[in-house]
Amino acid sequence: MKAQRAAFKPETILKAWRKAGIRPINPDIFTEADYAPNYSTSTQMHIPPSFPRKLPS
Repeated sequence: MKAQRAAFKPETILKAWRKAGIRPINPDIFTEADYAPNYSTSTQMHIPPSFPRKLPS
């Protein structure tokens, strides 16, 4: 618990956030493309070889 109390101080947390690039907050870091809907990049279904070719009706 001593290590936890020593590490979890506001100054330490803010320094870690700065180093990670999440502090100060920069809302302009994302572009419009980042908010665009996703799109499919796959053209084939990936199924395991054990999956039956025909499903029982």
